[in-house]
Amino acid sequence: MCHPYEVITLRAATSSQHYTAFLLLASTGMRVGEVLGLRWDRVDLDKGVISVEVSYSYTGSGYELEAPKTEAGRRRLDISDGVVAALRAHKSKQAKLRLKLGEKWEDNNLVVATGTGRFVLGHNLRKSFNVAVERAGLKRIPMYNLRHTHATIMLRRGVHPKIVQERLGHSDISVTLNTYSQVIPGLQAAAANSLDDLFSSIQTPISKA
Repeated sequence: MCHPYEVITLRAATSSQHYTAFLLLASTGMRVGEVLGLRWDRVDLDKGVISVEVSYSYTGSGYELEAPKTEAGRRRLDISDGVVAALRAHKSKQAKLRLKLGEKWEDNNLVVATGTGRFVLGHNLRKSFNVAVERAGLKRIPMYNLRHTHATIMLRRGVHPKIVQERLGHSDISVTLNTYSQVIPGLQAAAANSLDDLFSSIQTPISKA
């Protein structure tokens, strides 16, 4: 099976201290700020659900926690068993680090945190991603492509665009369709072929008058 280049890049970044952030971008379609603002109390590992409610992003005067700009940005995301397992392992590792550091650990209850529990800045996350990619000898790509890859894979696997819209937090489905318009022609061809398979199986001849 041929994997998108972004997936190959993600695998190359497994040794990065911020791999969990990259995994969430690719597996959920969350925005960078949403990943950086995600707290453990918004992650239900038993049910496999993440609640997106805030974003930690640069506002012009510095990094701040912000509520979603639209109601669509506030959403619940199902995550796969593999992602749940990765998050459990990450949480356990983080807990051991917290115990080791003691009072030096700044407890913000963050899923993605620095080595002392603080918020990770977006530009530092991008720098970490670029370093991991370069060490693997791969061509550099924008970290944001991981979110796009999530949407593209879902569309190509036949997931309804409405579901993709909801996962990405787009306020209108037209945004999703316009952004991923290059994927849609392939979906239409697949749909047409599926209909062709259906009608070609009908062998009843048409009688002549």
